[in-house]
Amino acid sequence: MAIIAILAAIAVPNFLEAQTRAKVSRAKSDMRSVAIALESYRVDNNNYPPGVQLSDPDVFTINGAEEVIETLVPCTVTTPIAYITSLPRDVFPPKGQAVGGESTESSFHYLDRHTSQSRGEPDVIDEFHEKLAGTRSTSVGWWMFTLGPDLDHDEDISGAEPEVETAYYDPTNGTLSSGDIYLFQGKGFGN
Repeated sequence: MAIIAILAAIAVPNFLEAQTRAKVSRAKSDMRSVAIALESYRVDNNNYPPGVQLSDPDVFTINGAEEVIETLVPCTVTTPIAYITSLPRDVFPPKGQAVGGESTESSFHYLDRHTSQSRGEPDVIDEFHEKLAGTRSTSVGWWMFTLGPDLDHDEDISGAEPEVETAYYDPTNGTLSSGDIYLFQGKGFGN
């Protein structure tokens, strides 16, 4: 009986870590599939599909903090021309509360440059890319991200805990390390 307990104590953590690694791989793969659809859409329409604000910060919270969730409108890339058959569900959805019937289950967070500019935030994508990459990029057209295994939005690098150096997920810091998984137009992190 003791031998079985010891083997189980060894196997269960390894199984859970393998499960997390599989989810990370799936998220990255799904994000690349959506990226291909976005680029195909751009070829046909000379612009990226617009992002939509899924919820209002007054009605949606993640871990007690107000969040604005932005995502793709599925019909822009699925009909009438199917650039992708359906938007994949985020394998790391926020553990928040939805009010007013809004669902926390959505595809990846997404923001395009045109929508950002129309809201008066012309450089938000480039500024955040610079925070993560350390260099200024010129005109990144869109970004996508998922919360990663810690299920926490890690946007603010300067306010991060001392042991957290970046806001993007790095599996070398441990499978459940802090950080979000990002993909920028033409550039990704942790790929």
